[in-house]
Amino acid sequence: MKIRFTLNGTPTELEVQTDEMLLEVLRRDLDLRSVRATCGVGVCGACTALIDGKPISTCIFLAPLAAGHEIQRWRG
Repeated sequence: MKIRFTLNGTPTELEVQTDEMLLEVLRRDLDLRSVRATCGVGVCGACTALIDGKPISTCIFLAPLAAGHEIQRWRG
């Protein structure tokens, strides 16, 4: 499925699978390596990004749910 969102101020559109995690998309498709894959269960914070200003664990957040939102790399 095709989704659109804003990544660090840049409008972005790409094809994702319905069961794909946002972490995979950010790293593989958008080469955003600062979002790290560590625990895989949303507790360590290495994969944290801001969606509409709220911190989320991208390793447990489905990529299709990012459609229409503003995503920024968490700097906390």
